[in-house]
Amino acid sequence: MKRQLLSRIATSMGILGVVATLFVAVPAFAGVSQHSLGASSESEDDQSVIRFSSLDTLSDAAELTAAFNVGGRAVSTYPLNLPFQIIYTPPDPTAVNNTGGTNTTFNVKRGTQLYVPLIYNDNSLPIIGDFPPAGNRRALLHYIFSQDEFGLVYARIVVDGEVATLGPHFVLEVSFPQVLPDGATLYQTIAAFLAPLNRGTHSVEITALATGKAFSAPDILPYFPGGIFSFSTTYTVIVQ
Repeated sequence: MKRQLLSRIATSMGILGVVATLFVAVPAFAGVSQHSLGASSESEDDQSVIRFSSLDTLSDAAELTAAFNVGGRAVSTYPLNLPFQIIYTPPDPTAVNNTGGTNTTFNVKRGTQLYVPLIYNDNSLPIIGDFPPAGNRRALLHYIFSQDEFGLVYARIVVDGEVATLGPHFVLEVSFPQVLPDGATLYQTIAAFLAPLNRGTHSVEITALATGKAFSAPDILPYFPGGIFSFSTTYTVIVQ
């Protein structure tokens, strides 16, 4: 299933990827530097863009949304009774999402919490890099930020021109006793909740760049020419 997904990315988007289309993996060991744990020249902006949430809250959100994200992302599979709205990209650009909007346009009521998973990745095949074991946050952060593995350079949310860069706090991994739709049991995501939006029409852009060696592995490189994972996607959110 992941091979088909990566093939679709490579065919339709070149080196670009869209949220909910990348899946990955990795173990990290002793000798982890401060840089590999996510220290960066980028700051975790801006509380006017994203809402600070605890790791437990972000982990709960990841658990509730993993099956949907790695599956078909169709209205028929959207999780019932979620306490928030996922901002996602349907696989069919002509499809209507669960809010009645087309493709990347979302219609929500004022006060609706908006959850934005920029990147997600799991341990279904083909695995990119060395997937970190469950419950080892140090290994997870090494995997995400080290150029020997995934090599995240930045992950950003831009709301109406205001930029927030997501750092280590927003990197999560959750495990599942039952396999996810793509066969995975470990799921990683970089995600955040947006700060409340006023009534009106808003632009929400997500963008990320990763340049780690894992993208240059022989079985992965054909999907990511040059060994680069990069994307930018803009959503329209209409708050009623």
